[in-house]
Amino acid sequence: MKTCVILLLGVISFKSYSQTFSIVKSEHAAGKALSVSVKYDTGAPKFYWASCYFGELPHMSDSIKLFLIKTLLSELDDTSICYKPVEALSYRYKGRYNRSPRSPRYNVQIEALLLINYIALSSDAVAYSPFPVIYDKEKNEEVTGAGKGLNSVIKCYVKWFARLQKSGMKRYDLPLIDKRYEWYGSLFQKQRVYHERPAWEKLYSCPVLKKERD
Repeated sequence: MKTCVILLLGVISFKSYSQTFSIVKSEHAAGKALSVSVKYDTGAPKFYWASCYFGELPHMSDSIKLFLIKTLLSELDDTSICYKPVEALSYRYKGRYNRSPRSPRYNVQIEALLLINYIALSSDAVAYSPFPVIYDKEKNEEVTGAGKGLNSVIKCYVKWFARLQKSGMKRYDLPLIDKRYEWYGSLFQKQRVYHERPAWEKLYSCPVLKKERD
């Protein structure tokens, strides 16, 4: 029987709507995973992960988004393997290479960066990061685990978040554009500046009302 341990990494209550937001780490026999949780006073928590439609997270203010992103950044020292396989995060986008990456697995650092994309970019995250894989354009290599390449990507995200905090999510750009590293197969090749939070285009049903997908 497969066991699963759930850890709450960061928790913030939004009293006006009786909701509690948190980043959840689940530890499975085959590895770990991260998700965003919203708990209502009147019901069970709901869990959202990269590839989900996040638009059902009601009343998710800029301050909550910043809190969740900051919590995810604190997880970037966890180099554990994610239990999920490398696969397209949406049936709608196969990336501009029109082929899947070679890498079979990815780690929790990549998982955290993906969730940051989904929180900040809404539906644009699907085309911006179609696979849980970073691509090194100089070496023509895939990056899915700890090392210098992923450390460089993390530094880009940390600098990007500093700009995000300063702007208050009123004017922000994409973390990895015109750099050595990009998301594998990304359909975004030019920088884009957001003057307001992008809306979610509903993709498919999410979340599940249980701890994690079995």
